[in-house]
Amino acid sequence: MKHRTSTSILLVITCLAPLFISSCTSSSPSTSPSPSSVPSPSSASGQPAVLKSGGLTATPIDIFQGPGQKFRPFLGSTAGGVSLAYKGKISTITIVAESWENGKPAEVKNASFGVMLNTNPDNEGLFQCDFTASVKEIRENDSLQFEITTSLLSGSSQSSNTVWIPAGTMFNLTSPLHLTEPILITKETPEAVWGFQATTKEQIEDSYNMAKSAAEAEYAILFKIKID
Repeated sequence: MKHRTSTSILLVITCLAPLFISSCTSSSPSTSPSPSSVPSPSSASGQPAVLKSGGLTATPIDIFQGPGQKFRPFLGSTAGGVSLAYKGKISTITIVAESWENGKPAEVKNASFGVMLNTNPDNEGLFQCDFTASVKEIRENDSLQFEITTSLLSGSSQSSNTVWIPAGTMFNLTSPLHLTEPILITKETPEAVWGFQATTKEQIEDSYNMAKSAAEAEYAILFKIKID
């Protein structure tokens, strides 16, 4: 199997407030405004997930709901995200990108790519923020690369980063992979919260199960959350 190299980036956000956090400070190597700077979206179900102490809840959100609809022409259909909330003591929340090719985790590409939240381990309260991502295809001559923008929104604060990943194959279609209901993430097992798949075929299937879709896809990237 031919493996393609990828670029990785790490966005560090430090949040210290013990209750709901309305602002964060970031130390990112590249922070710039982008079309993904949408107003904080709401849960796709319209109802917040039930929080359990010691765990992080990821709830799917509709980033194009309400005022966010005007950003659809810029972001396209391969965009989405989750609302993150935890109750209890967690020192770090890390979002990493995991690459898959032909049903197997791709060598080299599994690296820190998205967001790391450093929290005060002495605080025990409620933290909430939104993680969003968008994927664009850039086609030039016979080459294809994916432009992936990840964003963290907390209250009125927003930080985003963009990376470009060479595809190596001229895929015809891409499709988002997303949660259909809230999930609880524990320290024992990282969980996928959003991603996308690509194919050289004329149609693409979505099983509504991210792990299964990635295992069956020609190419996929999953964003996973790990807590410590």
